[in-house]
Amino acid sequence: MQTVIIGKRSNLSRHLLGVIDDAVSVPVSEAVDYLTQLDWKQHQSINLVLNQFQPATKLNDLSSPTDYVDNAIASTARILQSIQSQAEKINRIVYTSSSSVYGNNPDCKESDVPAPISLHATLKLANEKLLSHFCDHHTIDYTIARVFNMYAGEDEFSIISKIIRAVKHQHTINLINQGGAVRDFIHIDDVVSAYQQLLLTKPADKIVNIASGQGMSVKMILDYLQQQNITVSTLNIEQDEIKTSIANNDRLLSLLDTHSFQSVKDYVFDELTT
Repeated sequence: MQTVIIGKRSNLSRHLLGVIDDAVSVPVSEAVDYLTQLDWKQHQSINLVLNQFQPATKLNDLSSPTDYVDNAIASTARILQSIQSQAEKINRIVYTSSSSVYGNNPDCKESDVPAPISLHATLKLANEKLLSHFCDHHTIDYTIARVFNMYAGEDEFSIISKIIRAVKHQHTINLINQGGAVRDFIHIDDVVSAYQQLLLTKPADKIVNIASGQGMSVKMILDYLQQQNITVSTLNIEQDEIKTSIANNDRLLSLLDTHSFQSVKDYVFDELTT
């Protein structure tokens, strides 16, 4: 069964492409043409993984509001419209959402009412609603994957990659509120393993947190590195932020063993010492 991954530039897309059999990665700009011109008769069914959104490095860039909305949600609408005549051929859709839809919720559970507090989080939630209504209307199986703080791979956005670059290139990173906020970090390889299971097992739950279920602050990581004689130069910035965001990952635990997930502290240490 072919899996079509939309969002070719995505870090996650590149890693999924390397492990999913009969997968193809398509740029967002070419997605509608690809799906429209696809010879559907050659496929009994296909999977769709939707990774398209405003690039992570531009989440706060509103220099072009129309481009922002186009990247964030209009692209999803166009893709869904392009497949509605072939709905019976869609095995399942996995949509990559974000932990940000929970807002200021310290223990994020899929059944909790979302409360996004940023533009990109609000648009992520809008995508979830658009996808769920479309799939329910056309009887398409789907999963909304709420990915928490992913790191590694070709990541250039996360605080984890910034810490590593700061040490290797001896420069200073900006730290918000002394790095005290607690987050749920998950390695990209573990995210990929979760997606493989989502495509294979068809979980009954329509929303699944993709997360370690463990809380870790940047300060804890920096303190650990300091104990290993690795110093990171930082500049503190006082700013409002969510203090704690840790996933309830019971649903994910039913799909795979998250206890074997990689430790973010070990990952950073290994990257800086090997």
